[in-house]
Amino acid sequence: MEERNLKFLRLYSNFFNRSYLFDFINKKNNRIKNILLASADNSSVFNSNMFGSYSDMFEYTYSMLCNYYKCEYVYLNKFFINEILKNHDDNHTVLTELYVNDSQADLVVINGTSTVYEIKTELDTLIRLKKQLEDYTRTFDKVYVITNKIYLKQVKSTLKEKFGSVGICLLDENGCLKTIRKSKSHKSKLDKELMFNVLNRKEFEKIDEDYYKAKAKFLKMSVKAAHEFYKNALFNRAKDMNYLTNFPDSLKLAIYKIQNKLTQEDRRVLLEKIRTNILEE
Repeated sequence: MEERNLKFLRLYSNFFNRSYLFDFINKKNNRIKNILLASADNSSVFNSNMFGSYSDMFEYTYSMLCNYYKCEYVYLNKFFINEILKNHDDNHTVLTELYVNDSQADLVVINGTSTVYEIKTELDTLIRLKKQLEDYTRTFDKVYVITNKIYLKQVKSTLKEKFGSVGICLLDENGCLKTIRKSKSHKSKLDKELMFNVLNRKEFEKIDEDYYKAKAKFLKMSVKAAHEFYKNALFNRAKDMNYLTNFPDSLKLAIYKIQNKLTQEDRRVLLEKIRTNILEE
């Protein structure tokens, strides 16, 4: 693909970021529209004849990313749709971008235990993977790396020496997940202090209103009891899955990430705007 088209594909990947979406909701002259207009004039990826509703636009740009620029969002969204939404019930809670020590977990699922998924795409490097896995194996029961055919061999090699307990999954072109190796349990290795640091104020105050007293009591718990409290706290951060039915597949994960930050007015504006014709706005 020509460099000028690749440039716009990189920009399209930003459409699904929270800052661009908040900008899209709150500003009439938003960055998304400006990029679309610029790409229509300067690339062969997009032209004015394709302009319909914003919903159509998100679907189209997402399909372009799926075909030509498989960024992390493509992997996460496909996994979210095919493995989470299709199998979701009230016993599941899904968290995204959860900070754990020095790492940011791509996706966490709480469904009887705690499971974390780290995505490595062909656009990523594996430089930080070992540090991420060190953090995750100390804060979650099950740990998985999701990757692609290109990186599978390297991921296996990286995990071979120290992280043989970590599971490996392969995401195919259709967004279907194949388990290459199941994760073993890491409950015996969990670090109570790291788990406590993931809790927010509302959660640790269930132990004690004083931060230091709450932490001391948490650290005195057995690892099993601490993990149970931690797991239940994360489970109660559940978001509204039904709200996602209003959006095209391309936006499922993006909207899921930001929905708790949206006011009722934001929600109304967002739904109205994605149905708006871009050129008539």
